[in-house]
Amino acid sequence: MNMKAITPLEVKCLKVVYLRGIYNGLCVNCKGTISDERLLQFGICERCLENVENLRSWKDVLEALKEKGRAYFAHEIYDFHKRFNEFSLFFKRAVGQRMWSLQETWARRILLKRSFSIVAPTGVGKTVLGTVAALYFAVNGKKSYIIVPTALLAYQVSEKIDAYSERFGIKPRKIVYHAGLSEKEKRAALEKVASNDFEILITTERFLVSHSDVLKGKSFDFVFVDDVDSFLKSPRNIDRILTILGFDNSTIS
Repeated sequence: MNMKAITPLEVKCLKVVYLRGIYNGLCVNCKGTISDERLLQFGICERCLENVENLRSWKDVLEALKEKGRAYFAHEIYDFHKRFNEFSLFFKRAVGQRMWSLQETWARRILLKRSFSIVAPTGVGKTVLGTVAALYFAVNGKKSYIIVPTALLAYQVSEKIDAYSERFGIKPRKIVYHAGLSEKEKRAALEKVASNDFEILITTERFLVSHSDVLKGKSFDFVFVDDVDSFLKSPRNIDRILTILGFDNSTIS
């Protein structure tokens, strides 16, 4: 094999050629083709907007598209960014600090209504995020169910929700059920669950087994299971969760 060494002068004369890509169906507005360069600039192709250099936010992008009569699907992205920013501010006010990058990733999935599991060490803010999310949904008129492994954790989560609520001056309808309650408190809690008189329900895993009949017909917008590893050891627990999430028996089977 013949080889030739490149001199410094020849190196200076070398021309750098960039390989460009065209991606089919990835324009977030028209679902058409888009170049790699424009994909990094709001994800709007040249056919939808010739120039995006002077645009600084998604609000600017949406207004420019509307002016040209080319607003197709971009409003969905704008609405999501708006909701995420709203949730970020809500979290910061509740907790007293902004979300970590991991929490932001999980928050996006929650707002997109995606089911997922979190594998992360203790102390990264999983429970805090789930608790704030439940309060956020309650403020927006939606129901949440938080499942924890022990009565102590149920009490602690309830206390956190109370502390966060005080910072907003609100008092969501909250039901906490665990073994530490008196018989009278348990009966009162079960009656409220049965009558759907709550926005946030907090129970231990045992509640799903002992009182699954009370949950029949109940639907939730957000379900957060803390310590999911122990919970998923029982296949029946998975079926119960899928049921209260709205899946029918044929789908679960």
